[in-house]
Amino acid sequence: MDHEEYDTWNGLAPEFQLTEDHDRDHVFPKEIELLKELREKVPRAKDFPQKSLLAFLFARKHDVSRSAEFLNVHIAALDSLGIQLPTEETPIPVSFATIQKINAQKPNGSKELLFRTGLTDKMGRMLAYQRFQYVIPGSLSYDQTLTVMTFWWYSNFYVYPIASIRAGLAFVMDFHGTGFKNLDYSAEGQRIQKDTMSLFPGRIRAFYMINCNWVVTLMIKMGRLLYKKKIMDRIVQTDVLSLPERIDRDSIPYIYGGDWKVNMDSWIPSMRKMLLAEKKQFLGDDEMEVIEVEETEEDEVTKKQEKKRKKILKSQSKMLQKNQKKELKEKVKEKVKEKGKDKAGKGTQE
Repeated sequence: MDHEEYDTWNGLAPEFQLTEDHDRDHVFPKEIELLKELREKVPRAKDFPQKSLLAFLFARKHDVSRSAEFLNVHIAALDSLGIQLPTEETPIPVSFATIQKINAQKPNGSKELLFRTGLTDKMGRMLAYQRFQYVIPGSLSYDQTLTVMTFWWYSNFYVYPIASIRAGLAFVMDFHGTGFKNLDYSAEGQRIQKDTMSLFPGRIRAFYMINCNWVVTLMIKMGRLLYKKKIMDRIVQTDVLSLPERIDRDSIPYIYGGDWKVNMDSWIPSMRKMLLAEKKQFLGDDEMEVIEVEETEEDEVTKKQEKKRKKILKSQSKMLQKNQKKELKEKVKEKVKEKGKDKAGKGTQE
């Protein structure tokens, strides 16, 4: 199958588009054949979970040769990290205890990335929020960062329906309070950025950017000159108040005006409970080794969250009013110019 671009909403070939009649975990007969070919080309992936392998096929638009090449690179990366390969019985190849220990040493814990099981945008894409003000360069090593990414991606492949993996990933990127202190210019930092994007089969289909400062806006403008149009078209500069146009309110964090009361501390215990219920195994994890964190309901809103919510919404409302006034002034200027041209034209005719 030749590598080509498809003019479809998710970038995949028309023959692999789901309809309302399809189940959310539907796999096309042709895809079953392609999966068999992929397992034959990469023998070490013969026991990989089906959904994970499909992610590699989707990432390379169902081209088996290119998918196999990508998969081999990914497996080599897991080997270098000392991570065992996933299987249907052990779908998440990193222990829960490992992730909790890594998160415990991060200065900002889990504040940087916000997500929960099954979070999607209105297009059905997997969804996560990244808050760059909490990024501290050098807080994690290369191996630790890629270990966390491995855990995160395989957790997604396990919990999401195939329809969402087929649709790709959407990121809400919050640049509030972001400055040069949050950027990593070191060699290891650049390597981390490159490999987190190139070693995992995550098809990022949308970047919803909020609270963009002048630095970010300038970088986007420069990016339009350097990168392909199809990549830059996935970037949407928006604001917190407009998020409900693209994401249901129950998938928007409370601090952004939504109904989701975020409790990241309960995410790992809830994932563990899901695996236990479905009789799955933990790789490299004795159940008693896992650091216990109380699983609590996400219905309590702290005073701090309430204060932050009001502050963000007030700020966004002021910004929106300012932009509306600016647009109105520009429209008035345009009308004045047009009237001036009309008068000048009439004067010339006379």
